[in-house]
Amino acid sequence: MGMVVDSFHNNQENDVIIKQLLNITDHPEEEVRSYVENVVRAIQGISDDNLINTTKPNADSLSMATINVTDNCNLDCRHCYAGSRNIERYEEMNIEEIENAVLQLSGIVKQQPRLLIFSGGEPLLRKEKLKAGIRKANSVGFNVRLNTNGILIEEELANFLCENNVLTQVSLDGADPKTNAILRGEEGAFEETIEGIKILVNSGCSVRISMTLHSGNKHQIPDLLNLALEIGAEQFITSSLVGIGRALENDIRPVEFADEFTMLFNEIRDNKRKQEMTSSTLLGETIAAIRNGIRFVYCGSGCSTLCLGADGSLYPCINLVGGRYLVGRLNSNNLRDIWINNKELIELRKLDVSSMNLQCGKCKFRHFCGGYCRGETIAGGGEDLLSLH
Repeated sequence: MGMVVDSFHNNQENDVIIKQLLNITDHPEEEVRSYVENVVRAIQGISDDNLINTTKPNADSLSMATINVTDNCNLDCRHCYAGSRNIERYEEMNIEEIENAVLQLSGIVKQQPRLLIFSGGEPLLRKEKLKAGIRKANSVGFNVRLNTNGILIEEELANFLCENNVLTQVSLDGADPKTNAILRGEEGAFEETIEGIKILVNSGCSVRISMTLHSGNKHQIPDLLNLALEIGAEQFITSSLVGIGRALENDIRPVEFADEFTMLFNEIRDNKRKQEMTSSTLLGETIAAIRNGIRFVYCGSGCSTLCLGADGSLYPCINLVGGRYLVGRLNSNNLRDIWINNKELIELRKLDVSSMNLQCGKCKFRHFCGGYCRGETIAGGGEDLLSLH
């Protein structure tokens, strides 16, 4: 894609670009031509405000939210953004408060896909609260996803998740115990997670395997995708390690998007089933955006998503969690007011990829990434972007 973008900005004709690509690829000319025309069309749309809607987000743009059921965890992962650990000192919402939170969220999460994610910590440590939250979410029309490490999955819970149409996203970060343990800390976690996935699959659950990419496991993208296919997962996603929280403390290195895209593309290019499984990866979403002329002007933080902490504290997103990013605390009926009127959230909604900083504003690829993760940008020293506490 970079070659096409560079050639376009150098005013080369499509036929010239196509000829260059045909010299370095074995794909048919018709396929290469279609690809080049799609990329050029996307760039032209990105460059022309009359062709693509550039309306900035507002409070009604919310399309998804995360509830952290607990901050407690049965693992001590070396990259955890939330700093969760296996201790019992956390203040948490009770069942009634979680049900109230879901009800309030249903009044502001109005855009499709209207997704509510239950996460943590490890949410399966609080199964009754989790079940109550899922039931309430279904009753008000949410699409529901569960994020888990999969270790505590058992048949009764798997049947419940299947009956309630929950997409269960299981974290697995290597194709063998040793590689998985680079992040997860325990080699035994690998087999336990695999067993949990198999229980889910056998119960008819929708299962997505999520691989957090870093420099120590990127070479296993093909192996883990093949493993996901073998054990019956419906989806497989890769997400680059976000350099926040414990990842910074442990000096775990992220992966360049170019490396991620190249390795994943080479694995799926000739396999329709794998292409379907990976449609929700950043690569899949970027390809879809190119084809449809969509441009990304902002990340979801404070715009299309929010995160509700286990104690009822409210944050702009899962990567902006902690006291300094607190925008309010949930009570019986105040969530909508916080979401619409909080000054930090209003400021976040003003940021787009062209205005947030000089480096992003000059990048010709900026509308393919939207400026990426605001949480990682701030953790990396870009604190002047926001007026958060």
